[in-house]
Amino acid sequence: GGPRRTLVPAGSQALLQVHHLPEGAPAPQVRFEDQELTATRLGEASAEARLEVAHDGDLVVRDEAQAEIARFLLAAQPDRVPTIRSEGEPSITLRNALELAWSGADDYGLVSVALEIEPTSGDRPPERIALKSLPDQPREAKGRSYLDTTPHPLAGAEVRMVLIAVDAAGQEGRSEPITLTLPERKFEHPVARAIIEQRKDLAETPQERESVADILDQLAGSQMMEELPTSVPLSLSSAAERLRRGELSEQELDSVLEQLWETALFVEEGRMATAEADMRRLQEELERALAEGRDDAEIERLMDELQAAMDRYLDELTRQALAEAMRDPEALERALREQQQMPPGEPNPNMVDRQDLQSMLDRAREMLKSGSREAAEQMLSQLREMMENLQAQLPMPQGEPSPGEQALSDLQEAIRRQQMLQDEAFRMDQRMNQMPQQPGQQGQQGQQGQQGQQGEQQMTPEQLAQLQEMLRRQLGQIMEGLAEQGMEIPDELGQAELQMRGAEGQLQQGSPGAATDPQGQAMALMQEAGRGIMDQMRQQMGEGQGQGRPGGTQPGQPGRNQ
Repeated sequence: GGPRRTLVPAGSQALLQVHHLPEGAPAPQVRFEDQELTATRLGEASAEARLEVAHDGDLVVRDEAQAEIARFLLAAQPDRVPTIRSEGEPSITLRNALELAWSGADDYGLVSVALEIEPTSGDRPPERIALKSLPDQPREAKGRSYLDTTPHPLAGAEVRMVLIAVDAAGQEGRSEPITLTLPERKFEHPVARAIIEQRKDLAETPQERESVADILDQLAGSQMMEELPTSVPLSLSSAAERLRRGELSEQELDSVLEQLWETALFVEEGRMATAEADMRRLQEELERALAEGRDDAEIERLMDELQAAMDRYLDELTRQALAEAMRDPEALERALREQQQMPPGEPNPNMVDRQDLQSMLDRAREMLKSGSREAAEQMLSQLREMMENLQAQLPMPQGEPSPGEQALSDLQEAIRRQQMLQDEAFRMDQRMNQMPQQPGQQGQQGQQGQQGQQGEQQMTPEQLAQLQEMLRRQLGQIMEGLAEQGMEIPDELGQAELQMRGAEGQLQQGSPGAATDPQGQAMALMQEAGRGIMDQMRQQMGEGQGQGRPGGTQPGQPGRNQ
């Protein structure tokens, strides 16, 4: 019946091997149409030749006597450009991430999916962002990608986005363009807003960086910095200095933009911003590791790190909600009233307890151990979707608060009061350093108080020391309450009490500036102790509830662990 026709993708690399050659015989002659190929000997009785199939043709192998050994009819099939499209309109999660659902296909297999972004106005070049690596090269693929674009210089601007699918030959297929406004984070703190405003100006007009540097220096030296950690003005001054160092490369400019973004986030949310960034980074790294088929030990390590990052993030969400409730005591009552008005069986879809999230992570681990990586990827994708749409919820206990909850509430109030005392000590130190001292003046101020610019009476270091002593006693009462309820007292609370004593002694000696450091240490220790109390509460809930829901709540009802 003659040689069979073999279909191969155009551009394929073909390998031809000939075995069982007669002893001493030369390498065979190989020809593809009018192209003579070089055959290389492999040992005593074998040879091979390689070629790229760019078009149809006959591949013929002959021996030294020109007798035909084999013939192949190769038909080069064009490798079509891959296709990709958006599945529905992009959406914005509650955490301000851009959510994109997509599907793509290729006749021989996809290797990656990316997103291209460019502004609808201006001359900023298009930017490509990798979305998904597909090492298995499936012919069809679909997925859901999350992008935190709020730090992007184009956040808040109208952009044109195109999905790109790439095949093994490097061909790119593009989707229909999508026009939307990139999600923008709204900052409430006036300092954070001022930093972001300068960041936008720098991103839009880098050539005006000198004026941006001047404004950053002014901001770093303003009175608003008195209420913020010293790391904030230092970061602003550092960014200004970097902007003044001659010509900036694109990479150096991006680094300054990132520094300003992180500083604004710290001013706005403190540790919450870091916890959220860590969690998202680990989610993306774990997704890449699964897609690239990395070894089980690395996957397990990333799973452990993600679990720890999720715990820190949920702790910060809880603290954020508690702080909101303390700032607005009526908010808790309103939230409870709204909860009571919700129909039974219709829980808030954005409220999830830790046990649910832990269960999803555990199931993903089991799937990985059984070799079901694709199922594990789907489970982790669902987990990420839930985390992206979580929002800070006010704690709404059913009935009286538990000892742990009461201690956390009291501890949060103590941290707030310690912050107020530290702020006052810092302002007092500045006033004392700016005020010209006359002989005998300091003692007079210690007895009668410092006079303000309008003559108003201001607090003395001795009075501030008395307030610090009162707060130290309140911390002692918190520790006594924990002991009475049989809970373990975190070591950090005892260390915080010692730091408060140190701050009290510095204030009694008339040195408010020296008191700010132990006051800051006390706050950090109390925050660390709060995390320890939360861990105890989670352990007690897990041991006491068995297979039930944390806090003994029913589906549709809020629980203390939510």
